Amino acid sequence: MSIIKAEIKMETAHEIGCKIEDLLQAAEKELHVMGGAKSGFQQAATRVEALQKQAELEEKEGKLSIDQYKVAKDWVNRAVGILRQLASAAESNEQQVRGKTIAYKQAVDTIQKVHLVEKTKATAAMAPPDTVVEGAEAGQMRDRVTGQHPGNPLGRRKRRADLKSVPAHQPEKSDDQADPGQVESPKTPPEVA
Repeated sequence: MSIIKAEIKMETAHEIGCKIEDLLQAAEKELHVMGGAKSGFQQAATRVEALQKQAELEEKEGKLSIDQYKVAKDWVNRAVGILRQLASAAESNEQQVRGKTIAYKQAVDTIQKVHLVEKTKATAAMAPPDTVVEGAEAGQMRDRVTGQHPGNPLGRRKRRADLKSVPAHQPEKSDDQADPGQVESPKTPPEVA
């Protein structure tokens, strides 16, 4: 893996992430605005509805004629209907902006993961080839770092483990053997790095 390619990808992911974070902040502000608009229209509708009771009271007191009361009631109902429609539209817009916000958050998370992967690749490419990943102990499987060779194949590692666990066999004794207590170990295949 080329370090330059990884650095270019990291920088690109960072720039895109910054722009999407700006869009996320704008969407969160818009979400608050839509929430405020929805509650404002709902409160206005309840207050305008209270005017209907006031018109009814004035009609009973004789300040308004029945015809005037009917006209006032009709206009108050229209105003309440309009305010409720505006509140409903604001709620719909709030849901739409909430969806945008969630999408932007997911995009930022994905871009952060891409940035981290590219950073890991660059770090692995700059590290010496014999470097072992942190936390990996002898004989323990380690996570593969992208951009690095994974090591010996699993079959070869198992054969080595089997050979280490098998006790060394004793060859037939010959007369020309100098030390009778010497044990010969089986030939192991050469290590491949």
